Amino acid sequence: MGITTLYYFIFVAATVFLYYVMPLKIRSYIPFAASVFFYIYSSSVVSFTIMLGMSVFVWAGALGLEKYSKHKKAITVSVIAIMAIILMVYKENLFFINNGNWLLSILGIEKRIPAPNWVAPLGISYFTFILLGYFIDVSWGKYKAERNPIKVMFFACYFPQMVSGPFTRYNEIGETLFTGHKFNYDKFTFGIQRFLWGLFKVIVVSERLAKIVSQIYATYSEIGGGFVLIGAISYAAQLYSNFSGSMDIILGVSEMLGIKLPENFLQPFNSRSLSEVWQRWHITLGFWLKDYVMYPVRRALGKKFGKKLKAKLGKKAGQDIVLYISMLVTWFCVGFWHGGSWKYICSSGLFFFVMIVGGLLLRPLFDKLKKMLKINTEAWSWHLFESVRSFLLFMFSVSFGRAVDLTDGFLFWKTGLTNIKANFLDLLYSMFDKTIWDKIGIDEKEIIVLAISLVLILIVSTLQLSSAEKGGIRERLAKQNIVYRWLVWLVLLFAIVIFGCYGPGYDPAAFIYAGF
Repeated sequence: MGITTLYYFIFVAATVFLYYVMPLKIRSYIPFAASVFFYIYSSSVVSFTIMLGMSVFVWAGALGLEKYSKHKKAITVSVIAIMAIILMVYKENLFFINNGNWLLSILGIEKRIPAPNWVAPLGISYFTFILLGYFIDVSWGKYKAERNPIKVMFFACYFPQMVSGPFTRYNEIGETLFTGHKFNYDKFTFGIQRFLWGLFKVIVVSERLAKIVSQIYATYSEIGGGFVLIGAISYAAQLYSNFSGSMDIILGVSEMLGIKLPENFLQPFNSRSLSEVWQRWHITLGFWLKDYVMYPVRRALGKKFGKKLKAKLGKKAGQDIVLYISMLVTWFCVGFWHGGSWKYICSSGLFFFVMIVGGLLLRPLFDKLKKMLKINTEAWSWHLFESVRSFLLFMFSVSFGRAVDLTDGFLFWKTGLTNIKANFLDLLYSMFDKTIWDKIGIDEKEIIVLAISLVLILIVSTLQLSSAEKGGIRERLAKQNIVYRWLVWLVLLFAIVIFGCYGPGYDPAAFIYAGF
């Protein structure tokens, strides 16, 4: 059940209606029942059974930590290992199979490992991490284990977050899930508004960008080098509008029910460094990996090798090496989570590790150059340069994720750098060549709609960032006169209806992060 389909709209409307007509004491049962229905309807009874089994397993493991404290380490290692193995078997098995077959071919062995034909349970990449986060928190003593297995399962499969996250923490949203909420007009309308904004991003912007990206990546060797850059920028914009739009829809639906989910985006392209981009992009995944992967690895390495490294290389160098190794493990996990193939491991992981660590190592040199050139690092123009630079580095890296494989990604950029017109004017002229745009499959009207929509998203993101201290755009709009408020949201609604990509015979692009 796609979250931009009519079926999902009816499902959400029915869930919200039933939630508020039921007595307060039993309202929390409505989203629970809706989550079970959504999971089975969108996947299968078998997938639901697997998710339920993993939830019960983690619930029992968390209770075992408290009951059998003498065996805490063995229980912790066993539960984490088994959950990780289940995730890899169902979701990332092709990575091991393909690399195993590649190794067999190198060794001259003709026999090949067959690929399984099973389908991964819906949202397994999300609910596995959510459950593991709960279990690790209990093992660290952050809170006591939940006695009711149904609550743990409901926490794992809460329907808004099943498609694309965010990664929630049990101590942050657990109680709000299991408690009925009174109708709050402001929260309810804010939820609808955010839902509409998410729809605008997805079906007006992302769907149009998807057509451009698909055609350019399919024909980049024919249409010229300049279009490689257009394709890469379009894919970065598609990725943002698709993922942040789905988050707006998800958080909006949950807000209608009075349940606040954590933010997953904070205007990432306003960032002044690549590290900051990732601090603002998929925020909950970043925090999850820092808390449960990077910091534990760093502590473990520090205990085992920290003193030896400091003694041999000096205090700072020893600390830096431990930090870089823990970052390498974390970035590998980021890439591996996005998909069990080297293109994802590199495009969403290792490329960023190399660029970020390279920036840290070269920082003294950059500082000297800035001082020598007398650059005013507090000037607006420098901040703009840093934001553009960060976006271009991000765009370059994630562009490999859209390619067929890692080799195709390098060929994509090789074409962009070698198949370029004789000079800048020729290149600029080729980008306005109607025959090429016709080949891509988008006309002038579509380009105008897309350009205006992207500018609108940029304006709203900037205003949201500048008004964050005052509560945000929706809060500021709520203080305006009713005519003005309704005019803004009706314009947005009609923009979705008039310019949205939908209808009979239309094949919407899949949510990108739903496949991760």
